[in-house]
Amino acid sequence: MLSWSRSAFNDCVVLDDGSTDKTVDIAKQFQCRVFPRKSDPNAFGANIRLELEEHAAYDWCFHADADELIDANMLEKVTHWIKPNSPDRKENVVAFKFPRYNPNLWPNDKDYQIRLVDRRYVGWRRAVHPEPILKRSQRPIDEWETVGGRTVKYCQTLDMHPLIHLQYFRSKELREATRQRWARLEALTGVKPPTETVL
Repeated sequence: MLSWSRSAFNDCVVLDDGSTDKTVDIAKQFQCRVFPRKSDPNAFGANIRLELEEHAAYDWCFHADADELIDANMLEKVTHWIKPNSPDRKENVVAFKFPRYNPNLWPNDKDYQIRLVDRRYVGWRRAVHPEPILKRSQRPIDEWETVGGRTVKYCQTLDMHPLIHLQYFRSKELREATRQRWARLEALTGVKPPTETVL
């Protein structure tokens, strides 16, 4: 992932979760700043995003998973969307949502992921599937809100720039084990996990 995404960003933060391979050395070769993970290992969703943002050098943060590919055209436009007077960012927007495709696993399906956020206004919750929230109200960032008689939305969808989820490289058994682990972890926090079928 770093080989094709690192050049698009001014800073890159990596959390090391006790890796025993060459992850840290590889990340440092790409001039990433690497930190050992400190948060609870059983609550990796929102906790990891919040911990990464604590180390961020800038207000706008893009979150990517190791098993994802990102459209190169999107990477080239990140700075365009986040600049203060961007003509393509809608008023009040502090987060961007992207489509994510799951080839072979759900070949005709896509979900949407909020990955580019202004950490001054956006927080995170949920133990497994991180949900971005507006810090001041603790409401999901993708909901409409009425402010001073105006209807406001803080998240903008960019349909033309997909993420590609590479989970299909895993075996069916490993995917099912992962799904069950997610369900157990979210059950501990009282959150009902999304219903998923492993094909």
